[in-house]
Amino acid sequence: MKFQVNINENDYYEFNIFHALKSPYGEKNIKSSRIIIAVLGVIAALLILVFNGFTKDAVIYIIPLVAVIVILEILWKRIILSGIKETLKQLKKKGKMAYSPYAELEFSENSFTEITEEEKTERKYSSIERISIVENKYIYIHTNNLAAVIMPMNTFTGKEQYDEFVELLKGLNVEINYYT
Repeated sequence: MKFQVNINENDYYEFNIFHALKSPYGEKNIKSSRIIIAVLGVIAALLILVFNGFTKDAVIYIIPLVAVIVILEILWKRIILSGIKETLKQLKKKGKMAYSPYAELEFSENSFTEITEEEKTERKYSSIERISIVENKYIYIHTNNLAAVIMPMNTFTGKEQYDEFVELLKGLNVEINYYT
């Protein structure tokens, strides 16, 4: 099977959001960072109490700290999204986007080949870490924990070709995750 893939800034942005918030790595990072924030907050609160002798003043010092921690916990996903937007804005400003707007993908018996303006990469199917199908809008073929081949739905000529491709993916003996 052969595909012409066209990716725009929004497609790349959506992949980054997916990676940061919904992918197994993203979910793990969010949980870990929230735990770290909470633990550091508790340690800071205990240090304030210990150094101030468990006084009323010490408790008053802890109140803003607890408020900041609660706000961080509530807004953590928004903070991550803001970071993604800023990073992509900086990449665009420098003219160094981390994706090729056009690629040709060819899936053969044992491997797939991605041809962009910059390079030609052939990968064995065994190099695929997992596949994510997101809201029937994107198929991400993850080649490691940070990178994926992005296939927007406009890559396919119709539902038949999409279904045929999904069947090919199912036959690769690779983990496929569906996200809604």
